[in-house]
Order: sequence, then C-alpha cells, then structure tokens
Amino acid sequence: MLANTGPASATAQSSIEDTETVATDDGEIQCINTKTARRVSWDGFEKPVKYTQIFVGVELYQNGNQFATKWIHDTDIFSLTGTWSAPGEETSLGDDHEAKQSGYVASDADCDLIQASGYSSGSSFPDDPMPANRLYAGQDGKTGKTKVLLKSQYRLYDTNQNELTGASGYPDRPKASSSFVVTVNSQETTTRFGGGDGERDTSYNATVDG
Repeated sequence: MLANTGPASATAQSSIEDTETVATDDGEIQCINTKTARRVSWDGFEKPVKYTQIFVGVELYQNGNQFATKWIHDTDIFSLTGTWSAPGEETSLGDDHEAKQSGYVASDADCDLIQASGYSSGSSFPDDPMPANRLYAGQDGKTGKTKVLLKSQYRLYDTNQNELTGASGYPDRPKASSSFVVTVNSQETTTRFGGGDGERDTSYNATVDG
C-alpha cells in the first residue's frame, strides 16, 4: 500500500443489510436481530496500527427523543496481524507494517441487539443486549414506533497497545451508525355480551420498517 504524506485520518462506516423482529402473541418483543456490515479504515499514522477494539451500542428514540442508550458489546483489544473469529471479518495492513501505513478492518456481524430477558437465539453476539421491554405499543388500539440506532466506536493501538486514536497528531476515535424503525401495533380489546364467547383476547404484532 502507498504511504500517505498527508495528515493522519481514520473513518468508519456501517450499514444494516437485514433486520428481523420476533414477537410473541402478547405483543412483547423477544428479539431484534440485524445483519450489519462495518468498516473502519485509516491512513497516515506515524506509528503502525497493530491492534484495535470495537464497541457496539444501541440508542432508542420515540417522537424524536432519545429515551434509552446502552453499550452492548466490547470486542476487547485484538491483534490485526492474526485472525479474528467474527463472521465475515477481514483485516488488512501494509505488508511491512511501517509508519504512514494504511489499513482497514471490515466485518459482517449477525447481531441480536435487543433481547427479552431469558430469551436466547444461540448467538454469542453481543455481550449484553438492550432489554426488549423498552419497546412497547402502549394502550390497546395504539401504535408504538421506535427508532433503533446501532452505533460502533473504534479504537486503534500501536505495537505496545497504546491507543493512537484521540492522541496528539491522530484523529479522534472513528464512529459509525445505522438506524431502522420498529413498529408495534396493539389491537384494541373488545367485549361481547349475549351469545357466544364473552371474552376476546388481545393480539399484537411487530414489524420492522426501513
């Protein structure tokens, strides 16, 4: 890779390729799973980047206002000269690991970012999902729309695992985010008198838009 003679730079990108929502008959969300593509790249660092660390978080918004935020995953510091077990993970460094090198980390992640207590899809990612009880429709006959923002923060380290991002002469920790909307519909409960069943159950469903 060619050396960069300009200032040090680092950028991050994130996109959500697919989303899936699982709901029970009573309308409580069990799990929201996303297929995300992430990438961080850097160039022009005076010291070679040998390690990185990725933090993943979730923010929830209703009516334009944030009402919940949580960091749900930390990869811990891992070496870029080896392999990382995340699905689709790809790392690239300059062949000689010299200063002023460029490089990137790219991955495809299958993430259960929101989960109900006690629910398990068998996925080990993330460490600590956002609680699913944050998503609700409210009263019968109402619709609850929640914007889900999935964010990533990257930290880059030198040979001795000293952080370069945020240090003097280096860019801040690169960040990236993607979002989608979860809509939970609560069907209004009705009561009948006279013949037939005098009670009807309330039913719910959940869908993901965008």
